[in-house]
Amino acid sequence: MKINKIIGTTIVVISLALVLYSNFRIASAFSLSASNGPVVKVSIVDDSFNPQSITVGSPNSTSGAFATIVWTNNGANQHTVTSGTPPGTPDGLFNSGTLNPGQNYTLQISQSMYSSILAKYPNGTVPYYCRFHYTFGMTGKITVTPTQVPEFPSFLMLPLFMVATLATVAALKKNARL
Repeated sequence: MKINKIIGTTIVVISLALVLYSNFRIASAFSLSASNGPVVKVSIVDDSFNPQSITVGSPNSTSGAFATIVWTNNGANQHTVTSGTPPGTPDGLFNSGTLNPGQNYTLQISQSMYSSILAKYPNGTVPYYCRFHYTFGMTGKITVTPTQVPEFPSFLMLPLFMVATLATVAALKKNARL
């Protein structure tokens, strides 16, 4: 009876770990969620971006993971996040449109976005600005480095499963002796 309990618990632990691992892999390969890669947050305040300069890795061509940048308008005025150098015409890479206070704008640095960035800015640094307030110095820059966005180290999953299984077996054996 005790052996059946140990085996049953071990099977449950391993099954749960496999389900969690497969859900992570599916999410990181296909989802546009925050779990796909790092999320960099930029606060828009009246007349500035905070931080003004950010650096993200290029998309991971193996796992499909990519960086996500989220700007939040925490100011009292309307703002934009527009790629290019003021006062010229926007360069067309991205444009949030008008963001009212409290609104967000999300940019995902996918493989196609990265290619577009490199076509316009071979050094990977994209200038951007607020179309309403650039005269007040409301500018920023994103640097996309050739270092790829890391994926969850899958080589760690098997050792983690083994540790979970052994811990479960040890706990059940200890309870069986009591």
